Amino acid sequence: MPILLTDDDVHDLLTMGEAIDVVELALQEFQLGKAENAPRTHFYASSGAGTFFMRNFHGALPALGVAGLRVTTDLLGGSSQRPDQRPFGTFLLFDIKSAALLAVIHDHELQRIRVGAESGVALRHLARADAGFAAVLGAGFQAETQLAAACAVRPIQSASVYSPTAQRRSAFAARMSERLSIEVTAVTSAQEAVAGKAIVLAATNASSPVLDGSWLSPGAHVTSIVNSDRRFPRRELDDETFARASLVAIGYVEQTQRDRAADIFEAIEAENLDWRRICQLGEYLWAAEQEELRARRSRCSRTTAWLWSSWHWPPKYTISPNREAAARRFRNAIFRSAAGSVDREAPKLRVMVEGQAAPRKLGRFSTTIAPASML
Repeated sequence: MPILLTDDDVHDLLTMGEAIDVVELALQEFQLGKAENAPRTHFYASSGAGTFFMRNFHGALPALGVAGLRVTTDLLGGSSQRPDQRPFGTFLLFDIKSAALLAVIHDHELQRIRVGAESGVALRHLARADAGFAAVLGAGFQAETQLAAACAVRPIQSASVYSPTAQRRSAFAARMSERLSIEVTAVTSAQEAVAGKAIVLAATNASSPVLDGSWLSPGAHVTSIVNSDRRFPRRELDDETFARASLVAIGYVEQTQRDRAADIFEAIEAENLDWRRICQLGEYLWAAEQEELRARRSRCSRTTAWLWSSWHWPPKYTISPNREAAARRFRNAIFRSAAGSVDREAPKLRVMVEGQAAPRKLGRFSTTIAPASML
C-alpha cells in the first residue's frame, strides 16, 4: 500500500549531507547512461486571478529500482508570492520492477533540500577547498538550504546575509547562526555581503540581477538558483559575472536550451559568454571527453564557473551517504511507515495532499570567477 511522507517526515529522514550524496550519485548515473531524465514541461493558462502555472518532472534511477514524478502548480501574478503559501506540490515514487506506487511525498521540504544539495555537489567539486567565508543574497526558505549545503562540504566559519527587508535578514542571521553553529551576520547591502567572500550564494525571488560581477573576488564560487523560460525570463547574475567566469556548468544543457534560460542566453547575446565556456556538470566530472575543461579548471587556479539550469531528477531523493547503503536506509523508513510506525495510510492521502503547501521551484546555477590574469 502506498504511504504518505509529510514535510516533517522528510525533514526527519533526510540530512543535507545525505541529499548531496544522493544528487551526486544520480548525476553520475545519468552521465554514464544508466538513468533516465526527461526535460520538465511547463503549462500556462490565464485566469482572472493571474496565470495558472503547472510543471511536471519525471525520471528513473534503475540502480535503486525507482522512478519518480513531481507535479507542482503556481499562480503567477496572484496576491500571494510566498513559496510556502503556494497551492500544490507532490512527488510520487514508483517501483520500476512492479510499476507500483511506493509513496506520495510532500514537496515543500524535499524540494528545498534537493535545491541545496545540487548546489552542494557543485561546491564540493568546484569551490576552493579552504573556502571559509560565504555570502548569501536572499533570506528565504531556499537561502537556508543553500547555506546548509555550503557548510556540509566546506569549512565555513562565517557568512554574511543581505535581503532588502531588514527584519528578514536579521531573523535569518539569528536562525542560521544557531542552526549551523557559525557566525551569520546581516548586512545592509549586497555589495557588503559579497566583498571578499570565496562563496557567494544567490537565492532570491528576483527577476533581474541582484549581483554585480565587479564586486566578486578572484576565484569566488557563485551559485544562483534562479530559473526561467521563454514566457517568464528571470535572472540573478549580471553579464559581468558571466564575462569574468572561467567556466559555466549547467545542470542539464537540454533543459537550458529548451527553456532559452534568460541568464545564459542574454549573456551570450551580449557577447559576455559563449558555449565554449559552458558544460554540463556531469560531463565535467565524469566524461572522458571533458579533459580539456578539467585542464582549464586547473589552469585557472581554483577557479570555475557554475550555472545550474533546473535539472530535476525525482529519484535522487531516495538515497544518502555511502549511496546504496544509505538508499536502503531511506527506503526502509518508507516501509516502516507503511508498517505503521508513521501513520500514513492511503485513505488519508487525498486530504493530506490537498492540505499541504508547496514552494516555488527555482533553478540552479553556480559560477566561479577567474583571476584577472586568466581572463
